[in-house]
Amino acid sequence: MRLWQSRRTTILLVTHDIDEAIYMGDRIVIMTPNPGRIERTIPVNLDRPRQRNSREFLALRSEILELLHFASSTARDTRGVKGEASGIKSAASFQPAIGNQPPAS
Repeated sequence: MRLWQSRRTTILLVTHDIDEAIYMGDRIVIMTPNPGRIERTIPVNLDRPRQRNSREFLALRSEILELLHFASSTARDTRGVKGEASGIKSAASFQPAIGNQPPAS
């Protein structure tokens, strides 16, 4: 977070850690396994500093866990082979709030 705060630039973080993605990201992009496609983009509308034990944080975490369970089942069913949730990746991006710039889409 200090690097982001000092550089004031967009950073893309690729992680398998849902808590880390929520804690650091402004958007979370859920991707499917092979071939990697965007399953869903989830905005993270939580104030900073984020509290990992807040009701809003935990609700978003639960929502993402449900989505990953659904996404892994869908991948398994459509490929005809056993997929694993570990094949699902998330990417979190965050941008500094500078002036009156609208958030990037």
